[in-house]
Amino acid sequence: MNDHGFIILHGIGGSPPGHWQHWLATELKSRGHLVHFPARRKTLIAHSLGALLWLNYAGRANAIPVERVLLVAPPDVDFIRASGRVAAFPTGKPFPIPSHLRPREAVLACSESDPYCPGGAHRHWDESWHLKPVIFPSEAGHINLDSGFGPWPFALDWALAALPPAKRPTSSVNGTSLHP
Repeated sequence: MNDHGFIILHGIGGSPPGHWQHWLATELKSRGHLVHFPARRKTLIAHSLGALLWLNYAGRANAIPVERVLLVAPPDVDFIRASGRVAAFPTGKPFPIPSHLRPREAVLACSESDPYCPGGAHRHWDESWHLKPVIFPSEAGHINLDSGFGPWPFALDWALAALPPAKRPTSSVNGTSLHP
């Protein structure tokens, strides 16, 4: 078992078999990594409402810091507020993450065609959040099963990049691929 763990937070309805998050957890576990849905570890990977949940949590003074964060397709707060499906979810815009709790790497993966975040999440989260946007082509949508994301090599490559070079696999998938 490797000593590096991963946290994967799903959005509403979970991540059923076939979803890229389920696939990613299986891949990481098969390589000997500890994977939790959720847990306290060094790398956090969150999709949709899971990303918004982490953003709300990370702005708290007593939040547990993580080293790296991949936030995938967080929904727009106004969209959440208007949705009857998630009415009980916290809808205030999260507080910016205090500097002493900021991850050393924070990536925001999104597309401009996300139906839950019109125009793309990169337009809703300004530079005070210190998120590096990775904007995928318009067909990426919400980066879920409905938009064709089962296995997602980008997420696996990003996750494995956290490992020291000696612990990385000798071969990996192409990190620039949208789909397998």
